[in-house]
Amino acid sequence: MNVTKIKCGDIIFVTQHYINYFFETYHSLIKVKYILISHESDYPAGYPWHLMYLNQKKIARWFGQNVVATHPDLENIPIGVIGPYQDYMPLYDAIIHIKPYFDRMTLLYLNFSPRTNGNRSSVLQYFQKEFKNNSRVIIDEVKSNWTEYLLKMRNSQFVLSPPGNGMDCFRTWEALAVGAVPIVLNNSLLPLYEDMTVMVVNDWIEVTEENMLKFQRERLKNFSKDGIPWRPKVWLRYWINRIINYKTNFQKHHC
Repeated sequence: MNVTKIKCGDIIFVTQHYINYFFETYHSLIKVKYILISHESDYPAGYPWHLMYLNQKKIARWFGQNVVATHPDLENIPIGVIGPYQDYMPLYDAIIHIKPYFDRMTLLYLNFSPRTNGNRSSVLQYFQKEFKNNSRVIIDEVKSNWTEYLLKMRNSQFVLSPPGNGMDCFRTWEALAVGAVPIVLNNSLLPLYEDMTVMVVNDWIEVTEENMLKFQRERLKNFSKDGIPWRPKVWLRYWINRIINYKTNFQKHHC
């Protein structure tokens, strides 16, 4: 990186796995205020030593993934979705042929690997026990191919999305993209879910049929024209506009 070419308000992208190296190697050499984007890693953003750099006020705004702290200049961005071998056609087809929310037959869908997080095995066992006699709950214990997985998700009203390697999970955003409501644990990602139809629980025991139906009655107020709950933050254009607007305003007033 040629730090001499960085101008006030420029955007710098860093793979989040290398964020510590970036701070230790390049941050002190940059002489202007800049906007930082970090992504493509399960490594968190917002550790105490990260906040130290933010407090120096050289970073105008940090848009990061898996943010674990609250800071006025640190903003969470979603993990998003990624298809196997970068094949997005199954997801595109699932979105194009999306099914209106209340026409879906499955109330709750579970399909996740217990291997990516030690807590997932107990989560899976709990739901197998609690919903074993509920015909509207599908629990796939064998991994589906991506197309089949998306089709089942597209026919579901709720999708359980426990943390995997990181706090954020592809499944959360896949579910939102195909019009389902993800169910997630309450954590520091909460600001991401503002203005979104995401069911947030403090404990998995709160996930009952009664509470899911209550969520539908109380929270499903805004629908897009295709009969799907409002989900603006799913789309890349939302984040491009947000980041570019921030850059434009910052450069206008501070550069």
